[in-house]
Order: sequence, then structure tokens, then C-alpha cells
Amino acid sequence: MVIFSMIVLYTVISILGDIWTVKLMLLKNHKYVDHWLFRTFKHPNYFLNIMPELCGIGLLCHAKLTSLVILPLYAIVLYKRISQENMILEKYIIPNR
Repeated sequence: MVIFSMIVLYTVISILGDIWTVKLMLLKNHKYVDHWLFRTFKHPNYFLNIMPELCGIGLLCHAKLTSLVILPLYAIVLYKRISQENMILEKYIIPNR
């Protein structure tokens, strides 16, 4: 799972190029990325990279209790982040396609 998540991270960074960042940032003339990976999985960095990585590390470290506590809390943080990204996409990026 961890190796899969690293492959996905590399792929997402390669696709997004200069606009990939860990922060929510909006560039002037921000381009909408219409790659099949983003059409198939709306947020592949979260669902195919971060969550499998956290689950894989939890399994690798035999951290069952920690995973049971941390993963739901992290899911709440990701939900908020995804909501913010969706708002930016709908309000600023998609209209400029």
C-alpha cells in the first residue's frame, strides 16, 4: 500500500507540475487539469495517496489503536480540505477553462 501510494504521489506531481503544492493556492490563469486520473478520481492525491499511505504505515507499524484514533480525525481534516478545494475549483478554476 505504501509503495502504491508513492507511485500515485509521483504520478500526481508529474501531472500537475508547477501547480502541485501542499497549500491551497490559486495562480493567475490557473489551468484546469483534465487528465483521466482526475476525471476518474476527483482527488487522487487524497484517496489514492494519503489514505493508503496512512493505512499502510499503520499496518506496517502494527499501530492498530493509533490508526483507529488518528484515521477518523484525519478523515475530518481531509473532508474540510476537499470541500475547500472543490469551492476553489467551482468558483475560480473551472470558469476559466
